[in-house]
Amino acid sequence: MKKLISLLLAISLLLCLIPAVSAEAIPNAVTGIGTQLLPVYAGSNTVYQSVFIIDINNRELTVETGAPISNDFNYSFALNENETLDYSGIQLSFSILQYEDSNYYCACNISINSSVAAGTYYFETYYGVNAIPPASGEYSVLTISEAPPVQETVTIADAGRSLSLSDIVYINDYARIEGTGNYSADYIRSNGGLLVFTSEISEEAATFEAAQANGYYVQGLVGGNGNEYAQRTKGITSVLYRNTYYLRIYLKLSDGTYIYTPLKAYGVHVYCTNKLADGSGASQGLKNVCQALLAYGDYASAYFGSSGTT
Repeated sequence: MKKLISLLLAISLLLCLIPAVSAEAIPNAVTGIGTQLLPVYAGSNTVYQSVFIIDINNRELTVETGAPISNDFNYSFALNENETLDYSGIQLSFSILQYEDSNYYCACNISINSSVAAGTYYFETYYGVNAIPPASGEYSVLTISEAPPVQETVTIADAGRSLSLSDIVYINDYARIEGTGNYSADYIRSNGGLLVFTSEISEEAATFEAAQANGYYVQGLVGGNGNEYAQRTKGITSVLYRNTYYLRIYLKLSDGTYIYTPLKAYGVHVYCTNKLADGSGASQGLKNVCQALLAYGDYASAYFGSSGTT
């Protein structure tokens, strides 16, 4: 009996010295169900970054553009029993964002070519040869929609300027905005506005960003009847009646780009000079107001520009 016990102890000790062999491990607590973050349309021939993510330890991680690609992750498509879709135009790749504590922090990118039809596509993800949980039979879903309707071309045109004289003096600028079937009047009023530059500037340089740095902008538009919108400058004081302003109305489109009316020069002196010109059609009363405004501006500039104070 003692010999048998000694033999069993020796075998146990030998087994303890043999290295443990295990199957290829997969990242801890990984789920292979992806979440579609962006719409995908049929007829595209595009790579979509950040379309899917993979949850690791219940944390959602967003793809970083240019993240390295790992060949350890792969996928397979599975047909719904009622579908016969062609998957050959769809390719998936996986980006490794981070490796920490035996966990892969990763995301999935998808590319489709223009032959891929609209429909719902199902796929499983793998790490090496191992299916990533949940178990086989549960799939990530890619929804490819019909091509979106063709967007109308939105145009914006200059519709003139005027001066408000009844109280504080303002310049009013007007625009006509056409092709707005995909934009509500509320959207246009909220996402449009007026750019104002106080020194001469070229059309190309007179952008929304430039107005923030070298002029100012007045956000929002009013109107909308007959596709005409307007906005006015800040109040113009008497010492600025001879100044020239460079104006244009802008609209920020849904894709983040801007469209503008042509850049126009205007000012109190431009308005008054036009009204005082022969054949302007202005009444004598309005001409008298314009003459008084110009004289007031000249006297105010001379006074406040020297020793005068407010």
